Amino acid sequence: MASLLSLPPEICSIICDHVDTSLAPLCRISRPFRDQAQRKMYRKVDLQDSSMRLVKSWCLAVTRNPHLENRVWALMLQLPDFLEPKEAEFLSRAFAVCVNLKRLAVHHRPGSKPESNSQSWVLKGSFELERFFNTYFSMPYGAFFGRQPHIRVLSLPFASSYAPFYNKLEFTNLLAIDAPLDVVRRLSEAKAALPLERIQIRHDRSAPDLSSLSRFAPTLKVFTVVREGKRFGAETLAVVDEILKVFPRLHHLGICEKERWESAAIADLVLQRLQQFTSLTTITLRLCRWVSFLHPTGFRTLNNGTQLREFGTRILATCATLRSATIAVQFAESDGQEGIACTVTKESDGSVSATFEDELEEDSFYAMIFD
Repeated sequence: MASLLSLPPEICSIICDHVDTSLAPLCRISRPFRDQAQRKMYRKVDLQDSSMRLVKSWCLAVTRNPHLENRVWALMLQLPDFLEPKEAEFLSRAFAVCVNLKRLAVHHRPGSKPESNSQSWVLKGSFELERFFNTYFSMPYGAFFGRQPHIRVLSLPFASSYAPFYNKLEFTNLLAIDAPLDVVRRLSEAKAALPLERIQIRHDRSAPDLSSLSRFAPTLKVFTVVREGKRFGAETLAVVDEILKVFPRLHHLGICEKERWESAAIADLVLQRLQQFTSLTTITLRLCRWVSFLHPTGFRTLNNGTQLREFGTRILATCATLRSATIAVQFAESDGQEGIACTVTKESDGSVSATFEDELEEDSFYAMIFD
């Protein structure tokens, strides 16, 4: 019987592909195991929630081992407010050698101010990204993006709209973006064509004016709005109306209330508006605590699974093209639970099924744009 030490690389590779914990121990079994484990470990590197000691260790590994640096395809980092000179130097050297890097996510740590680090010079290198996610660097985007002509997916949720260069960038390959509305507006002014298919905007609780985004209407399939801020804002109906005017051929519509509120109301007319979307197949609403549904006979609350399922079923019955509706409500901390979400699905035989979750995170909307 063959031992682990004598297994061929093909078998070692299959074993590594089925390990869902740390692959590091396999590196110590044999050379074939080490080669196959490192192939997987260094292709997608997730250093979120890692100490700078581990980040430094990874930097040293890729800069000292040429066979590793070429394998790095995706990298996720979460960094402290300020990088010490040595830390910045290690990161800079690592980026310089990761020539095959295609996906990069650099996040600030919880409790830190987003986009507050100005040491973006560490992002030097000859890599050409397809996806870029940033909440960490307050960076000279113009210089950086000038070296990244192939970006297809871009997430800048905290970007400032005052920068004058957004409308000068040539994102001819860009398909999906997550950014504040004003930033997306500036990108819409660029001369180069932007065949966007997915947009997620960040906006306050007023009804967004989307007229300047009309150039994206022919190609856009997914549109979600993350509504931020705690002041009183427009009703959900007003937001749906603005989206309908500009993007009537959407396949997916999402509205996410980021903050928790004591109450909110949804007008019965929302259902009528959904009928006017010609291609809508899925909808996701992350609403407020104790949502009240306004209909001709009065108010109807949405604060438990049964009520959410009934509302979702009514949405599917109202809009013939819809196949799935996810409705979620958030509760205050004093309620003892985070919230509840219900996804109602129309099956191929016409029947309706429902699944429930404890909460619908904002990341769920993020996944709709980038997965």
